[in-house]
Amino acid sequence: MKSPKDVVVAPALAAALKAQPRLLKIFKSMSPSHHREYSTWIASAKKPETAQRRVEKALEMIGEWEKRKK
Repeated sequence: MKSPKDVVVAPALAAALKAQPRLLKIFKSMSPSHHREYSTWIASAKKPETAQRRVEKALEMIGEWEKRKK
């Protein structure tokens, strides 16, 4: 999945977001720098288990983003 300004979103994060449309909508409203930050953090994991934990944490953080913006 590509975000604005051609930031390539980590495949694991993209798949998780597609399964949760509400979070995908929030994520799309974020700036490209946030997309890059999440993707880099997840992609830098050395073990698949770590990447999965980071995806789960990222989904939590994206959900909280909506609360902070209100």
